[in-house]
Amino acid sequence: LTSPLRVKAAMLELISMYLESIPEGNALTYPTPELQKIEAVLKYIDEHLAENITVEELAKQVYLHPNYFIVFFKSFLGFSPIQYVNHRRMEVAKKLLLQPDCNISDVAARIGMQLYYFSRMFKAHTGLTPSRYRKQAFCILESGAET
Repeated sequence: LTSPLRVKAAMLELISMYLESIPEGNALTYPTPELQKIEAVLKYIDEHLAENITVEELAKQVYLHPNYFIVFFKSFLGFSPIQYVNHRRMEVAKKLLLQPDCNISDVAARIGMQLYYFSRMFKAHTGLTPSRYRKQAFCILESGAET
């Protein structure tokens, strides 16, 4: 009953031993079609953060059905596509908040969110409101510059 599984396990073990024996510089590093699709989607997300990004739009970028795309995306990144988009938005917002000439309303607009929703999501993501995050970051930067 388990012999097909044992054969498959033995084959996978042989393949992994072979791949481990290849010196690192000699390994072929051609991106797989799946990896190319993920890279295309991540690039699209970064280029369109200020827009309303839907799963349907993301799936269309790589010619997949939206339901399959969600599973496909999550298997690579561990997040659903929308969770990843929101995570990227918060990471970009953190960088923008460190720019003194960029106010909180501008940050929200640049990442495609309404101010009230941005503030709520930012606090959930970091534990701080955007203004508190900015104040703490500036205090840290100032204390680092004094030493």
